[in-house]
Amino acid sequence: MVWDTDAEEALAQLPVPLIMQPYARIYAEKIARHRKSDRVTREMLVETEKAYAQFMGREKTEQLRAFLAGTGPPPALEDELFFTDNNVLYHIETCFTKYGENSDTVRTALKDMMRSVC
Repeated sequence: MVWDTDAEEALAQLPVPLIMQPYARIYAEKIARHRKSDRVTREMLVETEKAYAQFMGREKTEQLRAFLAGTGPPPALEDELFFTDNNVLYHIETCFTKYGENSDTVRTALKDMMRSVC
């Protein structure tokens, strides 16, 4: 599969986690094959970005975009969402993600829940 230079540049700036960039590359090539093309264009990367933004959610996409632009911190897991105390008779697990659709509203609700039982 041949990649246009501007498509390669767009891939490097795609607001997806570095661990997911190879999959984004495969997805862009899938779009090209679907269009019966052997060339990946910037337009196909725009479509790829939309697909990943829909999967990850607006908040995480904007956080990643800011990080790549050098105007925001890297995405991270919030320590407060982890609870470990070997002296208790219960174990709490919460569903969280570093990159996926887990908005500030969801994380705040999880932290409130954790505080209420600690």
